[in-house]
Amino acid sequence: MNIYLKNFTGFKEFRVIHTGLYGNLAYEILRSIEGQLSDGRWENSPRMEGYWKNEQVVLNSEEDPEILIIVNSNAWEWKKVQYRWSYREGRMLYRNKWFGNPFSGMNDSKVLNWFADKIKSMVTYEMKDNNGKNWWTKELDRELDYLGYDEKINVGDCKKVYNTLKLV
Repeated sequence: MNIYLKNFTGFKEFRVIHTGLYGNLAYEILRSIEGQLSDGRWENSPRMEGYWKNEQVVLNSEEDPEILIIVNSNAWEWKKVQYRWSYREGRMLYRNKWFGNPFSGMNDSKVLNWFADKIKSMVTYEMKDNNGKNWWTKELDRELDYLGYDEKINVGDCKKVYNTLKLV
């Protein structure tokens, strides 16, 4: 399902980063990285929680389908979180906690570089799970299992997106 900028309601204050990328393959690669941050490779990493909760990959519009990355502008967020179960009171106790936004201190090119590094990291992670061959430089037509929803993503597609994000 495509998410467009005009329909985005995720953050009260945000900044829009232009990627210079177009096309369904690039959109799926970036959306797959989002998925890996929250429900995949980095699912149990508290450090990555600040990243996936403060970004969203969207398309600009149907007329101009440039892929955009939306980043939350707030540096800190105050939330109520579960603390522990109280046997004496017979209920869950909560406490307030500050959550930091790691993107708040990054300029646009650093955010794009961060996403590019995550793409390369996912390709090398899958490479290690499958015989350890160097797919990044040699097997560009190798299909990836960890990235992509509807499209078949290969290493060459990831490398093109990686190079574009590193150049911007």
